[in-house]
Amino acid sequence: MLTKEALTEYSREHLWYEVWMFFTAGSFKLNVPIQSNDPELGMFISNGMLEIFVLHLRNLLDFFYAEPRKTDVTAKMFFADSLVPSDFPVESHSLREARRRAHKEISHLTTERLVSGDPKKGWQFAGLMREMKVLVEAFRKKASSETLHPDFIKQVERLFASKGLEQIVGHSRKD
Repeated sequence: MLTKEALTEYSREHLWYEVWMFFTAGSFKLNVPIQSNDPELGMFISNGMLEIFVLHLRNLLDFFYAEPRKTDVTAKMFFADSLVPSDFPVESHSLREARRRAHKEISHLTTERLVSGDPKKGWQFAGLMREMKVLVEAFRKKASSETLHPDFIKQVERLFASKGLEQIVGHSRKD
């Protein structure tokens, strides 16, 4: 178990990084056209951004919902008495399926990877980002103030208020 001070520092550095990478990669995939004279380079960059998005989605969903392994840091650790509040968002069907799929498609080779042309192959960037925004905001509001670094809170607020992201996930309210 980490101390409150260690959790505070963890939120400032590592948790913020996961949130930032997820939303930045999703925003990039939705807003930045990939243009290259070399089709392979364009595909490489596009696939790389997709994998960044899915990897950080998986990391955040595991943080919020997975049963922890010995050295994992989880959202539960940031709540008073390590108890998830009863009104904290439960894992939706779409987030559960996205987490399952991310584990299958990013973590290792498996027969459960979807083939090109499968209508379920595309990722719902905007929808997943909207759901994750609700989740991150609920966490920010309900986590113990003794464990969340003020920089994490400010950076999340700034990220959600940024013009490009605001258009995707909606307006952010300050509390």
